[in-house]
Amino acid sequence: MKYSLKRGFTLIELLVVIAIIGVLAAVILASLNSAREKAKTAAIKQEARQLYTLAQNHFADTGRYDTFVSYDWVKSDTQSGSGASTCSTIIHSLATNRDKAIEVCNNMLAKLPTNLASNVASNKMLMGCGAGCIDRVNNFSIQVKLQDNASVSGAAAGNYFCLGSSGAVYEGLYSTGSAGCYGNP
Repeated sequence: MKYSLKRGFTLIELLVVIAIIGVLAAVILASLNSAREKAKTAAIKQEARQLYTLAQNHFADTGRYDTFVSYDWVKSDTQSGSGASTCSTIIHSLATNRDKAIEVCNNMLAKLPTNLASNVASNKMLMGCGAGCIDRVNNFSIQVKLQDNASVSGAAAGNYFCLGSSGAVYEGLYSTGSAGCYGNP
C-alpha cells in the first residue's frame, strides 16, 4: 500500500491570508465611507444651488426676493421642535415654483446632519437675507450646514456652504461676515 503525501496549507498560512483579507476589507470600507460622505455633500450643494436658481427665477419674474422666502432658520416639514420655520412656511405662498422649492428644501434638509435638539441654534439651514441685511427686497442668501463640529455648540458648530444673490459662494466655518452668508447675500 502506497501513501501519497499531499502538501496543504498550514493553519498559520491560512490565518495570515485571512488577516490580510480583513485588513484590505477594512481599508476598502473606509474609502467607501469617505466617498459616500463626499457624494452626500455634493448632493446637498447641488440642491442648494437648485434652490438658489429657483430664487433667481422668482426675482426675474417679480423683481423681489422677499416675496420668495422669509428670513429664518429652516427645519423640514416633518421635523418636530420649536424655533424655526418649516420649508412650507418660509417659502411664500405666491413664490414662483413654490412646490418645487419646498420639495428641494425638504430633500436637502433630509441629507443634512441629524438635528437632535429642537432649538433654533441646532437647525441646519438659514434662508433669506441675513440679520444685518438692510435690503431684503434685492438680497438673498442660503446657508447650509454640511458637517457638525462636536467641540463647538450652536450654529457656529460646523462647516457651512453659502450662496448669495450677489453670486458669492462660501464654504467653511460659520461666520457672520462671510461672503455669501450673513455679510454678503
